[in-house]
Amino acid sequence: MSRWPIANLGQVAEFINGDRGKNYPSGGDFVDKGVPFINAGHLVNGTVDFSRMNYISESLYSLLNSGKTRQEDILYCLRGSLGKTAIVRTDEDAAIASSLVIIRPSNECDVGYLYHFLTSPLCKAELSKFDNGSSQPNLSATNVKNYHLPLPPLPEQKRIAAILDKADSIRRKRQEAVRLTEELLRSAFLDMFGDPVTNPKGWDIKSLSDEIEFLTSGSRGWAEFYTDSGRKFIRIQNVKNGLLHFNDVQYVTPPDNKEAARTKVQENDLLISITADLGRTAVVDKITAIEGAHINQHLALVRLSKEFNPHFVAAYLESEGGKRQFLQLDQSAVKSGLNFDSIKSLQLCNPPLELQNQYASFVQALEKSKNKLIETLEASEDLFNSFLQGAFRGEL
Repeated sequence: MSRWPIANLGQVAEFINGDRGKNYPSGGDFVDKGVPFINAGHLVNGTVDFSRMNYISESLYSLLNSGKTRQEDILYCLRGSLGKTAIVRTDEDAAIASSLVIIRPSNECDVGYLYHFLTSPLCKAELSKFDNGSSQPNLSATNVKNYHLPLPPLPEQKRIAAILDKADSIRRKRQEAVRLTEELLRSAFLDMFGDPVTNPKGWDIKSLSDEIEFLTSGSRGWAEFYTDSGRKFIRIQNVKNGLLHFNDVQYVTPPDNKEAARTKVQENDLLISITADLGRTAVVDKITAIEGAHINQHLALVRLSKEFNPHFVAAYLESEGGKRQFLQLDQSAVKSGLNFDSIKSLQLCNPPLELQNQYASFVQALEKSKNKLIETLEASEDLFNSFLQGAFRGEL
């Protein structure tokens, strides 16, 4: 329980919906340049992403009766991504879609304090009271007005917001550092091998089928073998950008049969997603192989010949050149997804193996650095979440 008075959000903030009248813009009213028209997809990491915006004309903007933003307004999502939140940091004209509501704090409520409240576990508990669990969940501004907000004196609000801002800034900088390591990998690949789409270095092109020593897909119907510990059961969400990601991992105690043996990974196996998000890749590392892991039916396992380094092949398939091939194969298939023939038909450049190995060494070295960054990121995430948990109970 908070040691401060509790206010309904509607008591300390003005709520402004998007204009739903006859002047409300439709898709056909968007222009190449004009006034930004903000929807839920533009709310990214607490800010408004103006880099991929829809625009309405100045004349249409002037006709809107509501939904016009001001600097320091808070935007809150009422439909779809419930509770997604951002602060408007610019004084430029903009308007909101009807899926959002503007929350404009009064003088007794600090904007930073209110923003952090709207992202906190306490607010998510408030939101859950109005989430009906439907496939298309939605809120009304009236629902949000009834959220219960702990309201300390304004100087205390500012103090709490400043602490949370600092912790959040540390967390975001570390997130950015992790992201930049991934950008560095892509940049190194292009520098060493050139753009796979145009092949400016003139490498020979080979079919993947010529270099496959073993190819299989994963096990299906293994839910009965799920456990809280044991061997990892690798799924699509664990496979991306040539690497395995185990922040969301399922364990299994596999049966003692030929299928389990067939789907057990080895070091340097190349994994490719063959349903849903096609063409995600990962290379199995030594530790995962030693500990033991199996793949599910949404992945293919490719064991390559010694003529190709799997780290190079993974990066190639995740490049624009690889993505185009996956898209073409998916569009030409009778049923969405990839089969073994599709995988064998993939084409890729064939640079010298020595150069591929140099790239693989760079990947492995950078991955070690990235893992250290992730450890510090997780520590900063834990710290921020701890602060966020206690902030609105008067424990900060």
